[in-house]
Amino acid sequence: MKDNRRHSAKSTPLVSIITVCFNSELYLEQTIQSVLGQTYEHIEYIVIDGGSTDNTINIIKKYEAHISKWLSEPDENMYDAINKGMALVTGDYWAVLNSDDNYLADTVQTVVDFFNRHPDIKVFTGAERMIDENDKYIYTQYPPRFSVNSMIRLRTNGIISHPATFLSREVLRTVGKFNCAYQVIADYDFLIRVGLRYHIAHSRRPLLNFRRHSGQLTMDYSQEAAKEKDRQAIVSYYSRKNCVNMNRVWWDRIRINLANPHYFCLRQLAKIRRLLGGRIDAGKSSCL
Repeated sequence: MKDNRRHSAKSTPLVSIITVCFNSELYLEQTIQSVLGQTYEHIEYIVIDGGSTDNTINIIKKYEAHISKWLSEPDENMYDAINKGMALVTGDYWAVLNSDDNYLADTVQTVVDFFNRHPDIKVFTGAERMIDENDKYIYTQYPPRFSVNSMIRLRTNGIISHPATFLSREVLRTVGKFNCAYQVIADYDFLIRVGLRYHIAHSRRPLLNFRRHSGQLTMDYSQEAAKEKDRQAIVSYYSRKNCVNMNRVWWDRIRINLANPHYFCLRQLAKIRRLLGGRIDAGKSSCL
């Protein structure tokens, strides 16, 4: 494990960024550069690799003088790797940046400015710009006003973007780690636990570019059965524990669609394309 600590001045908070990766040579360098190129300087950057066999390690070593801490070893899954990174966090605030996404240049400064203005807030989330594998802009997804009950009723964490969410280190102590028993949607369970304890402030300002491509975990449809099983277990547990009114799901969907009309149009278009065997060109949709 390599450890190069960057200490912040007392007048500015230290922000820890965790990136986990495994055979991520395609986009990792762009991700790293987006962190190192932030206009805000007081950043602790932690990279956790799962034992990559491609060029990932060479990319990390290329920038290791500017990476605060990094290690490479086998892990149980992505969430196990994130937990390892969380154990190394020393910053006042922290976030997880996927190895195929990238921050806007002033993202961390924007977040720090918000927390400085609102010291009582412990969790802050923003919008995300959706891009494709060639960096082409698709649309912007905006977070609606947060409701943990809505997350449970809608059976998704799509309300809140985990990569666009920054949290106080206090959350590590009170909420704990990711539950690795959920192989694909442990972030859904984690954000519910966060939402049950804290108010999640939101902004329509984009904080990152979220890349959609065939190789990402969220696009791996071969794991849909496992995701659905875990989703049912999570929803069943929290709906019983918190007496959630599951009949209000229609109102939740209206709120999400009003906040993200482009996202709604794309979802409807995708359904039509599946019905017609993919014979509609998404690039010609008036919704885009």
